[in-house]
Amino acid sequence: MKIMKSQLLFNLAFFTFITIITLIKTWIIKYPKINLPFEVVTHKVYMDIKVGDMEPKRIHFALFGNTMPKMVENFRALCTGEKGISKNNTRLHYKGTYIKRIQRYSWLEGGDLLNNNNTVGESIYGEPFYADNYNLGHNGIGYLGMRMGRLDTDKKDNKFTSIFYIITRRIDIMDDINAVFGKVLKEDERLWLRNHTRYIGNNHGEPYQDFGYRKRINPIIEIVDSGELPLDGTETQQLNPDYYRKEDL
Repeated sequence: MKIMKSQLLFNLAFFTFITIITLIKTWIIKYPKINLPFEVVTHKVYMDIKVGDMEPKRIHFALFGNTMPKMVENFRALCTGEKGISKNNTRLHYKGTYIKRIQRYSWLEGGDLLNNNNTVGESIYGEPFYADNYNLGHNGIGYLGMRMGRLDTDKKDNKFTSIFYIITRRIDIMDDINAVFGKVLKEDERLWLRNHTRYIGNNHGEPYQDFGYRKRINPIIEIVDSGELPLDGTETQQLNPDYYRKEDL
């Protein structure tokens, strides 16, 4: 009788534990990080991105400097190239670098200033740096973040350099691993990035396109120019037009 009672209590405890874990997972999936309070635009930068032989497309980025000041300053200065040459004799400018990794239907990645193969980058601070925080989530298309660590070594760390990524769908699993600090400003530019990279990339994340039997190409995706633009005061509203109604401003 005691054995049956113990077994019943064990089963009840196990069932309760599984139920709690399931509810927690459901909560995390259904209720991601709330970005809106942190999406105050402090800087606006751009990249002219060229895919293959197409004309370059200008992509504007809104940066959240109040929330991520150190990471935003690093990305902003790398867009302008104002820091010149690093102590490692590396040109600290995104202009002329390439998007070298594309995870199909998920994200595109660039910013390797050293090897141009997305293995290792370099920051304006002379060394890898820690994220300001992880308050912002990967809640949807167009969010801009930085990838931690290196791909050319087995050593893993939680520091950041110059390697950035843009997600083309919601990816909650990246929260608290990589750091979001901005977003593609205009909706049509987010859709352009998604539509022009969704069929490019293989299982290893390499830019690769297959047009059929023996018709395969490796499109070059280049950042032909980058820089900073002045704010016009409407950027925060542009990011969340349904929230910032005109009558509330």
